[in-house]
Amino acid sequence: MKHNRQFQKISDKLFQEISKKVVLNEADKAFCNEIFEETRFARNSILDEQDKKPQYLYFVIAGFMRMFYYDDNGDKVTTYLTSPNGFIASFLNFINERPNFSVSPIRQQIDSGMPVINGYSKHLFHQPTGWSKNIHSTGSWNIDTEPNFIPSAALVNFIGSQEPPIYVGFGSMKDIDAFKTTFQLILKALEITKQRAIVALGWNSLQYSDPIPGNIFLIESVPHS
Repeated sequence: MKHNRQFQKISDKLFQEISKKVVLNEADKAFCNEIFEETRFARNSILDEQDKKPQYLYFVIAGFMRMFYYDDNGDKVTTYLTSPNGFIASFLNFINERPNFSVSPIRQQIDSGMPVINGYSKHLFHQPTGWSKNIHSTGSWNIDTEPNFIPSAALVNFIGSQEPPIYVGFGSMKDIDAFKTTFQLILKALEITKQRAIVALGWNSLQYSDPIPGNIFLIESVPHS
């Protein structure tokens, strides 16, 4: 990245994001300034191609970038999407200096002969007879009941106060900005359908502090059994 005032704000954003994971000293920042540079791309530009080694790690200042591949039907399948202040690359291939894959990861797994396990019921999707023998549909995976779990009085009261609520879980969805956007969609859907909901924040539990309407109960996690 060039050393002048024009790119100072870009540097600050870059260092801010990196500092969320590691502590940067002045030597680290100087190194980043040497290897990062500002580049502009037209919309829909292809920056990394299949079967070629990725050359760059991208830090997005404006706009969106995504990684995708073409499936067996020739359709685009997005595998990664990032917004401003996010990084993107074919990370493992970039680090290991390997070419990007030209077929989907699941196709690579199937063709390798290693087991492919689908954890859903055959009543939801019947496995075609033409599938490879290393693909197995096992049925749903259920976690044993957690006998030591005791719900809070507030949760019990919320469930029993009116009609049973629906449940929405975020699990390992970590990006707080993406979470907030999705959460607004949930609020709108509940408003339209006049429903109540228990929302499990997952990994966002320590980051979300906005006001919550009375038809929603927030919880870090609950057993699904």
